[in-house]
Amino acid sequence: MAGIGYWSWNLVTGTVFWSEQCFRIYGRDPQTWVPTADNYHDDIFDDDKDPVEQTSSRAMADRQPFSVEYRYYKGGARDTVRWVRTDCDFMIDDDGNPLILGVSRDITVQKKTELALQESKNRFEAFADAASDWFWEMDENLRFTYMSPRAESIVGVPVSYFIGKTRRQVSGENMNSKKWQTHFEDLDARRPFRDFRFVRKGHDGRLQYVTTSGIPLFDEAGKFRGYAGASSDLTDRLEAEGKAQLAREQLAAAVNAMSESIALWDPQDRLVICNDQFRNLNQPIVEATEPGTLFQDHVQAGLDNDLYGDARGREAEWFAQRLENHHAPGQPFEVARQDGQWLLVSEQKLEDGSTITIASDITARMQQEKALRAAKQQAEFANRAKSEFLAHMSHELRTPLNAIIGFSQICESEIFGKQSHRKYVEYATDIRSASTHLLDLIADVLDLSKLEEGELTLYESIFSVEKAFDTCLKMISGRAALKQIRVDMSVDPKVDALRADERMIKQIILNLLSNAVKFTADGGHVTLKAALNRDAGLDLVVIDNGSGIDAADIVKILEPYMQARTNPDIAHEGTGLGLPIVKGLAELHGGVLSIESRIGEGTQVTVRLPAGRVVAGS
Repeated sequence: MAGIGYWSWNLVTGTVFWSEQCFRIYGRDPQTWVPTADNYHDDIFDDDKDPVEQTSSRAMADRQPFSVEYRYYKGGARDTVRWVRTDCDFMIDDDGNPLILGVSRDITVQKKTELALQESKNRFEAFADAASDWFWEMDENLRFTYMSPRAESIVGVPVSYFIGKTRRQVSGENMNSKKWQTHFEDLDARRPFRDFRFVRKGHDGRLQYVTTSGIPLFDEAGKFRGYAGASSDLTDRLEAEGKAQLAREQLAAAVNAMSESIALWDPQDRLVICNDQFRNLNQPIVEATEPGTLFQDHVQAGLDNDLYGDARGREAEWFAQRLENHHAPGQPFEVARQDGQWLLVSEQKLEDGSTITIASDITARMQQEKALRAAKQQAEFANRAKSEFLAHMSHELRTPLNAIIGFSQICESEIFGKQSHRKYVEYATDIRSASTHLLDLIADVLDLSKLEEGELTLYESIFSVEKAFDTCLKMISGRAALKQIRVDMSVDPKVDALRADERMIKQIILNLLSNAVKFTADGGHVTLKAALNRDAGLDLVVIDNGSGIDAADIVKILEPYMQARTNPDIAHEGTGLGLPIVKGLAELHGGVLSIESRIGEGTQVTVRLPAGRVVAGS
């Protein structure tokens, strides 16, 4: 009835006896199967045969009782394995023969339970060792009876140190404090506790912050059996939290110290945080700077209190535009306040859908820009007044000058009879020459004023470049001959004609030739040429081997009324308007002017006209 089978084995005769329960345990039929030592051992699980043989052999040699647990192929079937426990002892029968008497039990259910418990325990210990926590148990006297090995690696104290001691003996803190008294009251009252925190000094002298939780255990009769619980080391976490908190405080202080006003709105467009500058800026509506305020309510409060000067008279339109800028941030934009303050507002969407608003005070910049605009307008007005005055004076001066030139020519040609003294004829010649020169200067001033005012109009036509060159050379030939300067001319055969204002092109060429002859010493050489450049445009080039221009003066001479001072005697001749006029006329044609020069070696001036103005030859 107990499921125990008994058997005997005569060590002299080899006779084996099995009870009926033994046959049931081992799954054999007593009618067909004979229990012998060899048959019995054949059905022992292969991996257990040697351990069973070794244990039984040692016991038989010493004639000592022994027990073995092993697996057995029930009924000889290799797919049916049962666990069996056998307890053996030695006796002498009535005939004086040694016997082994034994009892066997099927412990399969018990063994599976033990194995499951062991596996569960192994798994639990593996989890406990892998976890950042450690586990502990107390008995009914509140003494530690178990602590997982993880505790030693964390607190640096062997587990054995805690076993048999109470919490009071290992606390490491002042136990008279209120928190410890409350904890001891919980233990004494057998109440569960959670997240009880305390500080202990670690083996390395570093303070460790520990949290522990526990639940009381009771048996089926309700008797208290102790506590089971878990503890964790909070040191790294608390230090990290402390550093994070310090970083947050430092960041908040840095943001608060910025001159810009800053506000953060959550994905639902409610105010999360803002700095003091934002609150100061919105002091009249400070209640609308509290966390949780909707952005549109904040803006509406500003409108209601007339904070936005540029919204007056168009509040609804301004409000809609402000919301649009906020919900779809783009380029920074300017906002005018009612007190004359100007803000540059920049907004940006964050990854979580929040929006950050940054406003900078640009009042000083706006005032500077306003002053600059006013100064520019005044300068432009003064420049227009100057140009108008010069144009007016040029016209006024031309009339008497033309009369002087005309009368001087009459006197010079002695139309009404010979002069009694030849000096009068010489004086008339001098008067005509000076008047003509003065008229040329006035014409330059008039041309420059028209260029500055944009009043010059192009009258384009298609004309021969070579003929234009010939005309200009004839006009300059007299002055060149006086200084014995050779003037050469060349025109690219690929260029047939030019589409431009012929008068202006001739004026460009004549001005450049006049300068070249003026600044070239007697016996010098001047070259005039027209050549196609790499962009298929036309380069009008004048080259001389005259005195040259200092590199620092090239920029200056392109400004009106400025002259180079390479040769003081020559530099003062004229008004210094020739090159600025050439530059303006070239740009009017879409071209550019460039100058290359070396002191004592000469100068090359190039007017580069765009390809669209070139009429190619056949």
